Amino acid sequence: MTIAIPITPETITLCANHNEQAQTALIEELLNEEAEEVLASICEPYCQDPRGTVMDFSINIGRESLSINKDLTGSACIEFTEQAHYGCRDMNVQEDREIVVTFTINKEAKTVDFDVIVTPSREPDE
Repeated sequence: MTIAIPITPETITLCANHNEQAQTALIEELLNEEAEEVLASICEPYCQDPRGTVMDFSINIGRESLSINKDLTGSACIEFTEQAHYGCRDMNVQEDREIVVTFTINKEAKTVDFDVIVTPSREPDE
């Protein structure tokens, strides 16, 4: 499955020209509020704790972990914090996690298209 995040033509041009500011521009666009919600949906299947509920995400993409190839494909390591609440114990737990995702910059659609694994959501415990 592909999930798309819109980006500006300026960022696409920087990436296509391998400008040294391309990584910074792309990261800024991927970490804006709207895009962060989409990234959270990408991360969610990787952090569903079977004993709790995912409460919140804190997402980061490090400049050193983002690579952009000449053909406008690339990969990024998304670091995130999973917070789960265990209701019967009244306890919150935080765990740092990371996943590597691949993407393609789509010039025509002006998007970054992420290739993601889709896992079915589990039913809530009764």
